[in-house]
Amino acid sequence: MPIDPMMLDAMLNTFRGMAKEIEDKGLQGEDVDKMNATLARMEQLGQELSDLNEFNGMVMQENLYGTFSDHYGKALSAQAQNSQSEGGYDDSALLKQTLDALKDAVKRIKEGKAQAIATAESYSEEESMKMGLEYLKRNSDQFGNITEAQGFDQKTNEALAEARENDQNDQAKRSELINAEMDALFDEKALIEPIEDLIRLGEEPGMTLPLFLKIQIEKGMDKAMEGSAVTRAGLDYNLDWANAMMLNPYEIQEAKENIRIYDEMAS
Repeated sequence: MPIDPMMLDAMLNTFRGMAKEIEDKGLQGEDVDKMNATLARMEQLGQELSDLNEFNGMVMQENLYGTFSDHYGKALSAQAQNSQSEGGYDDSALLKQTLDALKDAVKRIKEGKAQAIATAESYSEEESMKMGLEYLKRNSDQFGNITEAQGFDQKTNEALAEARENDQNDQAKRSELINAEMDALFDEKALIEPIEDLIRLGEEPGMTLPLFLKIQIEKGMDKAMEGSAVTRAGLDYNLDWANAMMLNPYEIQEAKENIRIYDEMAS
């Protein structure tokens, strides 16, 4: 019996998407072939094995995730190298390529937030419960055949009706909470502004790629673009969480020490 699609899809959809990206770009070659072969091996294990732990064990033992990522990266790298050799890029073209990549990063951050909001707002308690019930029915024997118990269908219908009512009543409140949460998770100001600073630097008159790289390193603009401010905010959050939960003093001390070391390294 293969691994349930609900579990397998959650693990493999990212890799399937990466393989589709390579296919859409029309890339070919040895690395693309090896990448696809690695994904095929993961799919094969998902159909041959029924135990999730055994599947993960085999994947780790054969280093399939690492192998896939390695060949995926090499395929994209080869594409970039071929483009440079064929196009005979000069300094200005390389600078433009760098700035275009930064502009695309800003676009993707904004799109990512919009997509996350849309995904969260499309959540349905009723549909989620239905998926869970379908999974339970497909694997009923693993749960003591609970779906065959007396009164199971009635209880299920009652739970679905309650979930449907919750969806209708909570939609407006849920949307408000989602937007507030996404504003906290996607700190556009902290994420985007450092990238836009680099774009403005690169578009200054007379700018060359070597000078662009030199200035951003000297001013630490490259580190800001990497999200150092967001990382620091994350460390503050961990400390606040440890203080609020008060589970044990060592977690609080560890959070404080992480901040101290981070600040020391940043300086």
